[in-house]
Amino acid sequence: MASYQTMIPNELFGRVHGARRTFVWGLMPIGSLVGGWIATMDLRLPFIVGGLGATLICLASFRFIYSLDTAQVEAP
Repeated sequence: MASYQTMIPNELFGRVHGARRTFVWGLMPIGSLVGGWIATMDLRLPFIVGGLGATLICLASFRFIYSLDTAQVEAP
């Protein structure tokens, strides 16, 4: 959340946060359907796919966080 606050202007923060929440909550039913379909193949497969997905998201987040320019952050 702090990275969003440093990158997004205050006047657009509500719109960006609302769009992000709409995107995330809108994809949950699709993820449930895909997860159920994957579970019909093998009961361990959803955990493997979920673990790989979480690992990829974590690695992408670290890359994004380290690419932030800390010089842009204003002191309070």
